[in-house]
Amino acid sequence: MAKRERHDHPSGPLETVDEIWKARVRAAMDELGWDQKDLATKCSVSPASITNLFKPGPRQIRFKSAVHRALKWPDANKLDDGLRRISDNWRHLSEAQRDAILALVDSVASKP
Repeated sequence: MAKRERHDHPSGPLETVDEIWKARVRAAMDELGWDQKDLATKCSVSPASITNLFKPGPRQIRFKSAVHRALKWPDANKLDDGLRRISDNWRHLSEAQRDAILALVDSVASKP
């Protein structure tokens, strides 16, 4: 009988992830040619944890930051804070300022 690989039990804050976030994860996995087992390995969680993550509906997980690190995404908490700050201030911006911000994001994102 083959020895089972040991996975750490996920730790950290319990965070809710929605279908949009899960779709972004799946798209990133597709780009990298990863399957769910690959993501589990990169996040040091069990394949069952990843299976549970992709079940329909919002899910609560303790390894969202590990997914972000594996996919080389920004830290989830910093991203959430940045998006909150933008959202809080968006209404104070003129249409021209909003367009300038979006153009800046597009130009930075398109650079290798």
